[in-house]
Amino acid sequence: MKEPQEGICSSLFLKNNSLSPAGASRHKLRGLKLFVLPPHSPKLNGRVERVHRTHLEEFYAVIPESSHLEKSNIALYKWERVYNQSRPHQALDYLTPAENIGKYHPGVILKKFHMY
Repeated sequence: MKEPQEGICSSLFLKNNSLSPAGASRHKLRGLKLFVLPPHSPKLNGRVERVHRTHLEEFYAVIPESSHLEKSNIALYKWERVYNQSRPHQALDYLTPAENIGKYHPGVILKKFHMY
């Protein structure tokens, strides 16, 4: 198994074993540790559940359901940039996620990798 590089994902959490056996094999070959979470266990997956709630309350609640998919994707990308690079987070001592990574993980290079 390969040693994970700094700033690179080293594990994958799955809900209800949602990955096919072939997919699981590919991830294991890449050196990822796989963890299967039991159903209905938000305490084990709290950060992901919290960001899903934030997306629902702050983005999806204000975008029209009739929006074209391409326009929705662009709007989501813009909102995520604000969320990660401009909006302070109470849980991060009022730093943005980008500032938090820069402060506590200075070796991690933040790359722009989105399609827009």
